[in-house]
Amino acid sequence: MSKKLVIQFPNRALLENPEPESTTVRKWVKERLNLLNQGNCDREERVNVSEGMGIAAIVLGLGTFSAAPTLGAAALAMGGISTLLTLIADASHTRKVKFFSWSFSEVKGSIRDLQNNALPEATSQTYTKEQLMSGNYNRQISLRSNSSPTADKTRTSESKGKFLTPLEACELRFVESSVREVILFLEKRVPPQQRWDTYLEMCQSVYDDQLDSPYFDMLDEVARAFPVIQTIDVPGAVPQAKHLPMAQQYLNSYAPPQQTQGYSYNQPQDQANSQPYQQPEEKEDLEVVIQTHSYQRPGLQVKSGYDDLLENIDKSGCIVGQQRSGKTRAIAKASEQKAAEGYRVYMVNLAAKKVDQDGRWNHCYWKVEVDIGRLKSKPAEDVIDEARNLIEDYLDYEGRKILIVDEWMSVASKANKYRKILTPFIEDCNQVVNIAISTGIGSGICIYFICPYFTAGGLQDNATIVSQLRLIMTFINKGETVTDPSGNPLTYESGIAKGIQRNFPTQYVELPDGVPSDNKRVYFSNGVWRGMGDERNYKKVNIKTVSDNSSPNVKKNDLVNLATGTPEEVLQEAISRAHSTDHRKLWDFVEEELGFTDHEAIKYVIDVLAKWMEKNDPTLGNKFIVGSSFKAIDARYSYSGHKNNVDETIALNDGMCCVCQVKLAKHAHHLNYDGKNDKPKKNMIPVCEECHDKVCHSELNWKEDFTSIWKSKSTPNFAHRIISEMIL
Repeated sequence: MSKKLVIQFPNRALLENPEPESTTVRKWVKERLNLLNQGNCDREERVNVSEGMGIAAIVLGLGTFSAAPTLGAAALAMGGISTLLTLIADASHTRKVKFFSWSFSEVKGSIRDLQNNALPEATSQTYTKEQLMSGNYNRQISLRSNSSPTADKTRTSESKGKFLTPLEACELRFVESSVREVILFLEKRVPPQQRWDTYLEMCQSVYDDQLDSPYFDMLDEVARAFPVIQTIDVPGAVPQAKHLPMAQQYLNSYAPPQQTQGYSYNQPQDQANSQPYQQPEEKEDLEVVIQTHSYQRPGLQVKSGYDDLLENIDKSGCIVGQQRSGKTRAIAKASEQKAAEGYRVYMVNLAAKKVDQDGRWNHCYWKVEVDIGRLKSKPAEDVIDEARNLIEDYLDYEGRKILIVDEWMSVASKANKYRKILTPFIEDCNQVVNIAISTGIGSGICIYFICPYFTAGGLQDNATIVSQLRLIMTFINKGETVTDPSGNPLTYESGIAKGIQRNFPTQYVELPDGVPSDNKRVYFSNGVWRGMGDERNYKKVNIKTVSDNSSPNVKKNDLVNLATGTPEEVLQEAISRAHSTDHRKLWDFVEEELGFTDHEAIKYVIDVLAKWMEKNDPTLGNKFIVGSSFKAIDARYSYSGHKNNVDETIALNDGMCCVCQVKLAKHAHHLNYDGKNDKPKKNMIPVCEECHDKVCHSELNWKEDFTSIWKSKSTPNFAHRIISEMIL
């Protein structure tokens, strides 16, 4: 019986190369296609050999049955069982029942051809989506060495990946049919850090939505922006002398074009009996109605997208828009304004790239900002648990609040490798959405989901509820061009717009021509298009001053005097403000609310305050250290970004302990403690639980110093040996 064959992906570093002129994306796609084709061939060989051995045993049994009935019966039984098990295993893998590479549909087609005593004539016909995706239709190819009509042979598109899983076979057919546009789309339209997730989502979307996938429209936009100059040398690529819509190219690659019997579709057009192929007329799924008054015309007061979002922020929404259209920055700046007005802002992004972690969410009361796709299973589970705790805290809080969930399409995608452990988090989000939909503004629930595009077919079934929220769209204005971080031009992408239209049919309004916009970006909400504007009209966000709830016997210092006050004054003021602050991290509290900027000064204040709380008020300490009984040394980790540092550290050395090089790393050992300046591989190393306790913190390798929470550290020799010799 054939064993399951796992097809590996090429090295992600090739796909994520940020150099604009690099050919590594092309190499990655080409290597992936080669792996799929080779995997199909390898599995075909295994299945055929296994079936052949089974048939051989059956033949042997038949031949020896008369002379040795017992031996013949045993051979028949073994051969039959072996063949049957091979068929079952192959069918469970490919979802197709085949015998020696022949599926039932091919056998029926061949019998029909023999009955007609002729090769099948390629006629114009319509295929269902199920036929297209499964490959159950014929495609003619010609033998150029022999132009005789009888020399034509028929093969089915099932031969393309019919020994792969259905998703892999769909990926192979899709990428081969539009390989040039896939490469250009990943290179020109997708940031390097997002190419991996986008490629997986693209293939999943084509598999789920078939020809309705919005990616066909996106690739169509790329094809028009970058006309064909030369054919990319990838096996199976279809030469494209002129541009056809991507969905049509995909259909043409695996369907027989209209032709006269005896001539293949690639025959020269001036042949006497040939009939040129007529491209079928494209039909839109939905009729697009352009509303002539769907944008705000200039008047005495022109409200920008930023103004509208800030004014209506209490109305929950789903923000969808193309890359570099300003959707994330708009909600970040609007929520920052509301945070200054006393709102608690919660933010979750479980697919956050480095470029996203630029401080735009520093105003949040609680944020979880990490790419779980780069984490091992256990750290990913911990991050998801933290995100669920965040939502629970959001629901429990009775004041004014905003919850923002970014990169929803990536998090809730069917293609996400952690889709199973993400299900509870998605259900928590659904609970919030249900409350927002059923009770509205009066419930105090304010939630925003941010998506780069939206296609319900690519989401888990329980994640499509966000399409019931208020639709907000951001786009690059028609006729305008902006550049991405790599310098590539970006224009209005109608493919994304059509995908939004399919999934928000009652709210969607087509972007008209001529919407006034100062910064080339446009914004849609409540049926109206308007210029995006920017945050220049927003009020400057100020750091909060001394709390009004301070004890009357505590000296009221302003921020300047506090930084130069005596230790006693600093301690009293810090204690007073700690009781009323919204900050959840001590470092952020001391830096942003107490106003200290010097790194060592911040460490000193935290040291004094943490020791005081451990001795006098552990309950106050638990406000900053969630999930444990407060100890002063815990304050060493109470800064934004520590969780991300731990996750990145554990992922070093391929997830293995850098001391024993045998067990999986579960802890991040600090060679020293430097607060917000902690950095993986600089002073944080991945270790297993046993090595962390018995080696890293042994008397030989560790120097304990209780005069300050920051002074304990590894010995210089141990630290040097770890960094220079053990980290790969």
